Amino acid sequence: MEKLLNNITKVVVYLIMALGVAFTVWTIAEGSELTLDNMKLVDKVLNPYFGVSFVTFLIALAAAVLFPLGQMFMNPKAAIKTGISIVLLGVIYLVSWSLASDYNIGKYFTENHITPAQSQFIGSLIYIAYILGALAFLSIIVSGVLGMLSKR
Repeated sequence: MEKLLNNITKVVVYLIMALGVAFTVWTIAEGSELTLDNMKLVDKVLNPYFGVSFVTFLIALAAAVLFPLGQMFMNPKAAIKTGISIVLLGVIYLVSWSLASDYNIGKYFTENHITPAQSQFIGSLIYIAYILGALAFLSIIVSGVLGMLSKR
């Protein structure tokens, strides 16, 4: 089953690469005439390019969701570990959300129409970066110390 998934992935990647190369070459070849005034050329070259980009994005999104689900069903013990990781990330997000403020008084906030909810969301993402960075730093230190202790 794993070999089949690898082969399917390779074929899809090669097709996406071929489409990307073909549309890039086509855009470069037609690009000398590409201006905002030439809407026919924009429709001819760029709109299909954006369509293919959107389709490849959907394929990548489906692969990013479906392949891990398939792996989890084939190995249920790994699914439990993945579930625990997702729950821990959810807890970290809730902690960061509670730490974030909805303060949005200022020139930047009013000019960019940022609401208090958006301000709190942005702040929570910043706190997530801080928390995950600190956890990564601590895990490096702990693994180094445990590695030194295990060699003795």
